[in-house]
Amino acid sequence: MKTLTLHQVIQALAAALILLTFALGAVPAFTAVADQDADTKVAAAREALNGERYRQAAQLYAEVRELARSREMTAHSLYWEAFARYRLQQTRELKHALHLLQEQLTDYGDIVEAAETEALAARISGELASRGEPEAAREIYEMAEAERQREETRVAALHALMQMNPDKAIPILEKIIRGETEASRELRHNAVFILCRLDERGAEIIRAALPTTDDPQVLQAMVMCLAESGDASDLDAMVELLRRTDDPELAQAILIALGHARDERSFDILAEIARDPARAPEMRANALIGLSQTEDERTVDIALEILGEPDADDQVLEMVLMVLANADNDRAASALLSLAENPDADED
Repeated sequence: MKTLTLHQVIQALAAALILLTFALGAVPAFTAVADQDADTKVAAAREALNGERYRQAAQLYAEVRELARSREMTAHSLYWEAFARYRLQQTRELKHALHLLQEQLTDYGDIVEAAETEALAARISGELASRGEPEAAREIYEMAEAERQREETRVAALHALMQMNPDKAIPILEKIIRGETEASRELRHNAVFILCRLDERGAEIIRAALPTTDDPQVLQAMVMCLAESGDASDLDAMVELLRRTDDPELAQAILIALGHARDERSFDILAEIARDPARAPEMRANALIGLSQTEDERTVDIALEILGEPDADDQVLEMVLMVLANADNDRAASALLSLAENPDADED
């Protein structure tokens, strides 16, 4: 074996060092180019998605993963490719989209927003279930019923289940709004609104649940739903709730809802409250807001009547002025002009 001189060893080491330096310098350069190409692809994919060119967007997001140098970019490309394929609304594409979402959760569950991914998966499964896919139907029912499921996922599943099989969705929704199953306030809100879009059965369930619900914000959602039905039973339920509640925000919601009902009985209830000096000023003011929603010309008469009260509360008077200012009525305009010109009137 030939023995190398010290000089030859030094030359060999120097050459190796040069090659190593070049290689190390080339890696960042290559990575920078690849990242730039990936960013360009992402921008093009986003543009295609915004332009509703979903097939092109799906293909571009798939190409992003071939160039991506970060787990975040890869994970996001999986979600948006799945979304694009979902919007194509073809059974084969829907199944492919579900596969992509499952891959995202399995491989990148530590960095993705799992709630968004699961919610999209629920929407896709609901679409597949409506097309007669039995496995998708089973998954939707399980997601809708599972108390420990993520809230966004469960809401999406409930929407899907209501579309494909209301008879299975209604009992689950009824338990949620009645508080018979573990559910957050937001989930109960969503359950109310899903039922509200249903036929008269939805209103019946919501009306029956009013006495069993103690969350004022959930009750407000129920009231706004019942106000749209115009049913006499719903009006009775709202009036009874107004009688027993001591929550000012709920009372305001009920009074405004009565105004939206725009029937004679609702008007009479609001007028009685607005005219009653013994009522709390806030209650009278909210009744005036409700009256303003009725677009009934008699509201101006009531406002002028209250304006003439010698000891009317400032809060009530402020609402009277608002009612008069919003009325397309000569008497209202005349009353406001008289106030403006009256030197003896309160400055405010």
